[in-house]
Amino acid sequence: MRRMSLLLMTLLLFAAARPAPRPGWLGVGYTFHHATEKGKPNWLHVQRLAPGGPAELAGLRVGDVVTAIDGKPLTFRDDGDALAYFRHIRPAVALRFLVTRRGSSQVVRVTPVPMPDEYYPLWLQNERLAAAKASRP
Repeated sequence: MRRMSLLLMTLLLFAAARPAPRPGWLGVGYTFHHATEKGKPNWLHVQRLAPGGPAELAGLRVGDVVTAIDGKPLTFRDDGDALAYFRHIRPAVALRFLVTRRGSSQVVRVTPVPMPDEYYPLWLQNERLAAAKASRP
């Protein structure tokens, strides 16, 4: 029994020491917006696309407005909530974005890839900034 407890403690320590897996990468920069009218969805405004990144290759465009992901309206409270959602996406698991572009809606299917090394520090910086923003009164 003691040996099993020691093994369990060792496994827990190993699991705690491992960094969280990187989220899948979409190659999109956005700003989050709360709905301005009751009954309207929150939305993401696409600001930037990484050249050759998954979002650009899938057909997302700068200026697109995303109002739902995988058929669900965006219920994020703030930037931190949005980042928490995107932290859980995984490479090769496609997302369906409901996009409004020039007054018409369409679904754009984006398949994330493993996050490139050069973008991970920026991801971590955005998480820190969102956490700091959320902690302000």
